[in-house]
Amino acid sequence: EAPWPVPEPGDQVNVTSVKTGGYVRPVADDLQTAFPHLALSSHNHAVGGATSRDLVGVCQQVAGAGQFFGVALFGCGLNDVWRGFQGKTEAAVGIEEFAGNVEECLVLLSGISREVIYVEESPFGRHLEGLPTVEMNEVLQHYMAKSRGVAARTGAGFVPVTRTFLRTSSALGPGSDLWADGVHLSRLGDHL
Repeated sequence: EAPWPVPEPGDQVNVTSVKTGGYVRPVADDLQTAFPHLALSSHNHAVGGATSRDLVGVCQQVAGAGQFFGVALFGCGLNDVWRGFQGKTEAAVGIEEFAGNVEECLVLLSGISREVIYVEESPFGRHLEGLPTVEMNEVLQHYMAKSRGVAARTGAGFVPVTRTFLRTSSALGPGSDLWADGVHLSRLGDHL
């Protein structure tokens, strides 16, 4: 949203805080605020730019680490679709492979969690110059329909967000957007 100077190659940087974390960080913060008497912990295993193919390995690693979680939130599909529209055909994941990857991840997570919840991917925003946003969202909805079926088959919950995002975006109008760049969410989008 607001670019800042980037260090030159070879410079050393001390990281003193993390200002990202996707929607997981605001959800954890909101839950802690709503339930201050509970001790909450959040373990974010998200990988930026990952497709469902990449997340199978992440879920295998997490499942093998010996931790147990009360609730596991899982979501993917945006990059699986986006890669194809970017012309990165080797990295794009077809819908049947996607469904298999999602199933493997949800089964793995169900073995180490009391509850697994698939959070539907938010749609692509309106402002993607040069890319067919409407078509991308149509394809994404086919992927999300597959993931909804896989979630039902594996006993995972499913949280739909597309209608909420589209309704909220329409109500806010063009001056206030839920996306930082049409793909990644703004802080407002994270909270929604």
